[in-house]
Amino acid sequence: MTPTASSTSLWLRGDDPKPGSRRTYTLDQLADMCVRLADAEGLPALSMRRIADDLGTAAASLYRYVDGKNDLLSLMVNRVAAEYDYPPLTGNVRTDVFVMLDQARALHRRHPWLWEGLA
Repeated sequence: MTPTASSTSLWLRGDDPKPGSRRTYTLDQLADMCVRLADAEGLPALSMRRIADDLGTAAASLYRYVDGKNDLLSLMVNRVAAEYDYPPLTGNVRTDVFVMLDQARALHRRHPWLWEGLA
């Protein structure tokens, strides 16, 4: 069974050729911009039109990168998940779990929109 574009990771689809002009932005740049916007104004501020306006381009041009808002949310969640630091295990399960929980709490405080994006 051959994977379809929608079943392939968005990050792996990023280099798929699509019709139109050459890409100006990377998926990393789009993810960073979306996270900054949601951090500053909340998830309701996120829209294809708003992102395009902030980039100084037309909303339709974003479809060269993503299929829609759900793809933007996926980029954002992946970007934020990359903030986790996985220190070496101590051998004490309780300590190791609390280290990850502390990171998760800090991450959700930095990005309060994250729960909404996962719902």
